[in-house]
Amino acid sequence: MHQVAIIGASGFTGAELLRICASHPELTVVAATGNTEAGNRVADLYPSLAAAYGDMTFAGNDVSVIADADLVFLGLPHGASQSMVPDLRGSVKHVVDLAADFRLDDPGLYPTWYGEAHAAPELLDDFVFGLPEFFRSDLAGAELIAAPGCYVTTSSLALGPLVKAGLIESTGIVVDAASGVSGAGRPPKPNTTICADDEDFTAFGLHRLHGLNGCLKQVDVQATTQAAICRNNDVPRPLHFALLHVSMAIFGRGVSNVAHHGAHALCIGFAQLHTVLSAAHFACRDHFHGAGDLLSALNTRDLGADF
Repeated sequence: MHQVAIIGASGFTGAELLRICASHPELTVVAATGNTEAGNRVADLYPSLAAAYGDMTFAGNDVSVIADADLVFLGLPHGASQSMVPDLRGSVKHVVDLAADFRLDDPGLYPTWYGEAHAAPELLDDFVFGLPEFFRSDLAGAELIAAPGCYVTTSSLALGPLVKAGLIESTGIVVDAASGVSGAGRPPKPNTTICADDEDFTAFGLHRLHGLNGCLKQVDVQATTQAAICRNNDVPRPLHFALLHVSMAIFGRGVSNVAHHGAHALCIGFAQLHTVLSAAHFACRDHFHGAGDLLSALNTRDLGADF
């Protein structure tokens, strides 16, 4: 049994971690922190977790609370993990950062795409990119793990196997993706309230698009992302902890749909949380409702030389 501490457990990401850990047979949460909720019960903020966490209260975001943990998850706002990881390293066996702080292995990219220099560049090479479908052997026993973001994950899983198999061109790829506003975090913001977002579909984060490209390059996908990232509430059931992804690429001539599915099966078909649908399925939002994992639908079309 592994003892887990979640730093930043009061946010949406932290709440999902609490839920997942509660049902995991080998994980026990011994500490959950959240500065804005320090002293309050987990069950009061998230009643759905009452049965699992009883009277557990949130502590402040202090590394001292993780004394009994051998695995620490960081669910903090982007930029906050950089100051905490140096203190955590050596104190616990494993650290998993869910923010963007250690995803890029080139420290020179952080001022360009995140607005400031990295505070712990000496640690970047020690982090493993947390995408098991591509880096499973590196992740086994890794001390420091940088979890990829939702857009990089969905783009990599859709395109990576085809690039690696040489079935599509590795350049000229266009990613068109949309997520729900919960991706902006739990604290309210003027542009994420229901009044601002209802029946709207908005491009966001355009200044960070090449940060997305930087992560994609780590799985050998060169993507062209042109105003393609959107938040969407213009659906009967708003997207929540979900992401819809469509990508367009140039397929090799004479390559069959069967070959495309075979490449995905070889690369990610073994992953327990990822299901590749048959060629007969087109992507549909309702396919994901209640699935609790990743679903991929792969379809090809010959659009002709004039497309």
